[in-house]
Amino acid sequence: MNIHIKLGEELFKFNLFEELVVDENIINDELKTQPTVSGFLGTLHTKMDRIKEDKEAEMEKVYYELFVKYKKQKNDYGRPNSDDMAKSMALSNKKYQRAAEEYRTARENSTLIKVSLQAFEQRSYLIQTLSANIRSNN
Repeated sequence: MNIHIKLGEELFKFNLFEELVVDENIINDELKTQPTVSGFLGTLHTKMDRIKEDKEAEMEKVYYELFVKYKKQKNDYGRPNSDDMAKSMALSNKKYQRAAEEYRTARENSTLIKVSLQAFEQRSYLIQTLSANIRSNN
């Protein structure tokens, strides 16, 4: 449940389990801080989603550049490499592998923040319900 997300030079760390705990004794404070946390996570998710899309585009660019490079190369028989061979060579290239790893990391980060945001939305519903219950019991 420990989340670590690096965005540029900033490192965001939090324990999702601890952050989702609701303390009924300070429910009014919980109501006030919930929108700030949700807003922060929403903004962070938007940024992480953009990074994910950029990394995916970069990965695809690297792949197609390598594919064209390997497609133009001649095999041992003096013929251009087949599409399957060029694809295989591009996918196994270290430059492509680095780009693919960066994309997977960005996708994981975006998903982690999305799930965290959804959990905080559920927390918000819980806080509202608890607050209403406390008011009705008084």
